[in-house]
Amino acid sequence: MHAVLVDGKQKLVWTEVPDPVPRAGELVIDVHAAAVNRADLLQRAGNYPPPPGWPEWMGLEVAGVVVEAPAESRWKAGDKVCALLGGGGYAERVAVPVEMVVPVPEGLSMVEAAAIPEAFATSYLNLCIEGGMKKGETVRRKDGNRGTMDRDRDAGWSDDRNQYERVFQARHQAHRQHPQKPSARDESTDPCRP
Repeated sequence: MHAVLVDGKQKLVWTEVPDPVPRAGELVIDVHAAAVNRADLLQRAGNYPPPPGWPEWMGLEVAGVVVEAPAESRWKAGDKVCALLGGGGYAERVAVPVEMVVPVPEGLSMVEAAAIPEAFATSYLNLCIEGGMKKGETVRRKDGNRGTMDRDRDAGWSDDRNQYERVFQARHQAHRQHPQKPSARDESTDPCRP
């Protein structure tokens, strides 16, 4: 198997590494896509070591296909999944605890699904749970390249393949509109609910 490692000059190098060996309660994913996160950039610079027990190479979230799963888990070989990792996603395969895996949502590509476990989940937490964002509201967000993305979009779900982007591509500062954290979530107004 191969993984992307960082050499002494911070260059990314496609390197042969040992195959992952799953521990009890872990499955193995054949990685089809991995997302890029700030933590990956920090790790490349030597400032963010992976937690103990995780591979030394970068990669906090992936999407792919299960190739090996514990008999008692809900997962089986061939399932399309995405997963949150402590590291190791920039590889052909990765072992991950079954509780850190979710199915790839219908209609999303592996590339799109790779950004769900960390990037989407963080945004959902901040916007919908902490910020109290409601269906029909919009949000102003900073783009990954530090530019400002200004798009007016409905924050509600639709059946198109960009449903997960709807929460992000809007413009509205939810924290100013909703300074009080809601005490209970009303699922009928949750922008992250169909």
